Amino acid sequence: MKNIRILMLILSTIYFQSISIYAFADEYIRFVGIADQIPYSFEENGKITGIDYDFFSEISKRLGFTARIDLVPFIRGLNYMKNGTADGILQIYYKKEREDFLIYSEFPIHYSSINIFVKKGSEFIYNNIEDLYGKKVGNHSGFFVSNEFMQAAKEKKILLEEARTTEMNLMKLESGRIDCFVANPDTVLFNIKKFGFTGKMVGLPTPLVPKKEVYLGLSKNSKNVKNKHDFIKSINIVMKEIIEDGTYERILNKYLK
Repeated sequence: MKNIRILMLILSTIYFQSISIYAFADEYIRFVGIADQIPYSFEENGKITGIDYDFFSEISKRLGFTARIDLVPFIRGLNYMKNGTADGILQIYYKKEREDFLIYSEFPIHYSSINIFVKKGSEFIYNNIEDLYGKKVGNHSGFFVSNEFMQAAKEKKILLEEARTTEMNLMKLESGRIDCFVANPDTVLFNIKKFGFTGKMVGLPTPLVPKKEVYLGLSKNSKNVKNKHDFIKSINIVMKEIIEDGTYERILNKYLK
């Protein structure tokens, strides 16, 4: 284990030197995050914050580069990756066709799933979509869940109740106006902590939509990052370090515990 740590330190040093000497044409690199992705990247009191923002800030700190991060809608961020307007993106799902213009990180920046949340003491068994039939189910307005969920809602098999915010869904669940609601678990945990619902709500163990990796991406069309494959390799090394040394867990706890 000690030898592995020494090797990782040597590799990190080599990549750090390549970055600091000739990797960037400008004095900083520009990454975009997806706007209003609570708790991953969002604005609060005029400042950008979030799990992914903190994770990437730790990467830049350890590798010694300066990054400018802007929050934009996803489609705009995707176009920035295609044309090289920005150097990288904080959050993106893997799709094979995107490899034409993106280099993905080896490790996910976070995982995304959709779970069912109920009032504590009102748990029920969920195995498939039929277990939601006849129930009043909360959802964030306009949020796509899955094809079978949306079809069941369209056919009125699920009584869909939409709300503008997760806080509103938590309040509706607490008051009994809905039987459950569906959402990203990290988003729910963040709002449970923020609005004082700790201990009152629980997530059912079986996800409605299984966990999926969300990666950091580097634009192949960036004119600023000269040694793209070396750069992403260095990021991969440091991401692994951040996960293994407990820093990532501390970032999660800051927002979710």
